[in-house]
Order: sequence, then structure tokens, then C-alpha cells
Amino acid sequence: MTNIMKAEDFVAILQSTSRADYQIIDVREADELKDISLVGDDIIHLPLSGLETWSSKVIQGSLLDRSKPTLCMCKLGGRSMKVANFLGEFRCYV
Repeated sequence: MTNIMKAEDFVAILQSTSRADYQIIDVREADELKDISLVGDDIIHLPLSGLETWSSKVIQGSLLDRSKPTLCMCKLGGRSMKVANFLGEFRCYV
């Protein structure tokens, strides 16, 4: 199920100890990460433009942890919603 999260709630998770309970996917392009990016080795960078490259690994279960809730983020929300819908379609996240 795809849900929209408020930015404040996302920030609260990023700053909390429960952050490790989630997998966080940044779907922005590499050039966008130069301007601003999230801090942490736990951020998974899967740009939407590379969906054809990484989607088979997601479907096979070799790229993401299906036992963790997944948070997708981008600049405005459109691309992250597309990736979240893709993940939900293939039951790739809880």
C-alpha cells in the first residue's frame, strides 16, 4: 500500500533511532544529489531514470529488504510516488 508521508514525519524518522527499522530510497538523479543529499550509508540511491536497470533486482528480491517498510523520496514527490507504486505492484516492500 502506497501512502504519502508529510515531510515533517519523514524528518522525524531520519532523526530518530527507529531509522534503522526502515529502508530509505532516494530516487533523484545523481546531478541532483550534488546540491543536497541525505546523510547516511543507509540511503539507497535508485534513480527513477534507471528503473529498467535496477527493477529486475528488486523484483527478484536481491536489492531491497522485503521485511522493512520502504520510504521513497525525491524533490517534489512525483518520482518517489512512481517508485513506491512500482514497489507495491510487485509486493517488494511491506
